[in-house]
Amino acid sequence: MMTDRPDVQEDAGLWGARLLIFESLGSTNRWTLDLLEELTHGDVIRAVRQTAGRGRHDRHWIAPDDRGLAISVALKDLPDRVPATAFNQAPALAVRDALTPYGLTCMVKWPNDVFVLDYKICGILAESSRDGIVVGIGLNVNLTDADFACVVLNQPATSMSLELGGVFDIARVCADVVTQLQVQFDRLNDHGMQPMLDDWASCDWLAGFRVRVTAECGELEGRYTGLSADGRLTLVTGDGTPHQVLSGDVERLFPDVDTPD
Repeated sequence: MMTDRPDVQEDAGLWGARLLIFESLGSTNRWTLDLLEELTHGDVIRAVRQTAGRGRHDRHWIAPDDRGLAISVALKDLPDRVPATAFNQAPALAVRDALTPYGLTCMVKWPNDVFVLDYKICGILAESSRDGIVVGIGLNVNLTDADFACVVLNQPATSMSLELGGVFDIARVCADVVTQLQVQFDRLNDHGMQPMLDDWASCDWLAGFRVRVTAECGELEGRYTGLSADGRLTLVTGDGTPHQVLSGDVERLFPDVDTPD
């Protein structure tokens, strides 16, 4: 819940909405979900310090004081033809595009992560309610090795600072991410899923690998075959059976020798 009054920046959110900056919040997603009915489509909520950030499956997301970017976006006016999966995938591509001008080459990992080489730099969590969808983004900007050493990580992590050296202006990074989010959501609204899926395929961290997926249906292992038309992970198991997975965790195993270079 709110721990202070926000600094409200008009026209700094998506589509001319607001950017609300709190010095401290438990979780930007939780706050935004709780107040979603009162917010405007495109409002962006940022916490300088997030004390109870979380990722998928309620995993802890570290966000030390003003060293990581923690934002959530309120989405209330949504096209019916866009599947819910897109609100995990389009933001991952937006972060990739926001970081490219800084000199980072990023890959995306289904369903909602951004990687630099084999290190996670950003996680995304889309959550829905009757009032709309909230997209949370946690981007490691100025985190250090010491920050990561303080927690047990689900997978190796990195930050802009560790990759590029120096310290980055988080307000500037936030503005760049917001700009690219609007680009991605406008493309979804205007052109549907296919352009986004083509873009995803061009920087897919899983492409050319065998994978292991843990989902509600159990564990599957096989050859990764990309995303379906509605954003599901697809793979072919050893017996030749194709599968589509709506949600779950995926682990990259080893290169698929049957996949051409």
